Amino acid sequence: MNEPKHWRRSKAGPFLRRFPRIKHMRGTWLHRTFGERLFGPEMWKMDRHRLAAGAAVGAFFAMIPLPFQMLGAGLIAVLTRVNLPAAVVATWVSNPLTLPLFLWLQYRTGSFLLGKAGMEMPDGGFLDVLSKAPFPILVGASVFAFLGAIIAYPITLWGWDLITPRLAARKKRLPVVREKNEV
Repeated sequence: MNEPKHWRRSKAGPFLRRFPRIKHMRGTWLHRTFGERLFGPEMWKMDRHRLAAGAAVGAFFAMIPLPFQMLGAGLIAVLTRVNLPAAVVATWVSNPLTLPLFLWLQYRTGSFLLGKAGMEMPDGGFLDVLSKAPFPILVGASVFAFLGAIIAYPITLWGWDLITPRLAARKKRLPVVREKNEV
């Protein structure tokens, strides 16, 4: 009988070993706050629509220029029962490398929508810009957040449809490893 390979023996095993397991998380403040909903299998297993919805939630929070994006995406993912890892990972779209571009685009979009298209973006760091021109940035960020969520959902579905048949075909081609005791 061909049994599945245990996760500890996979290539990702050394990485996955560092994550807490459900049995270790029971009784913690997370478990007391969210209850069994946090450990629901629908939030952790790969399902086509829940994964796409999680990516949409994460893309929404990725475009909001405020700290703790992963926390907000995780909270909404738990409350709406979408894929939690997808929601958290999708927030990584905005990172220190992409933040200046997103901030500039959000400022330009917000200024255009507020009728102040000729305004120059204030100089300074992220917090200086946010404190000097909060309304154009927040208006532009809300537009980008909704567009990001609307775009992330179908792109994730398309990626799922593209990748899963290839993985299934690859799995069929893999040779079956037999134990020495089998005849």
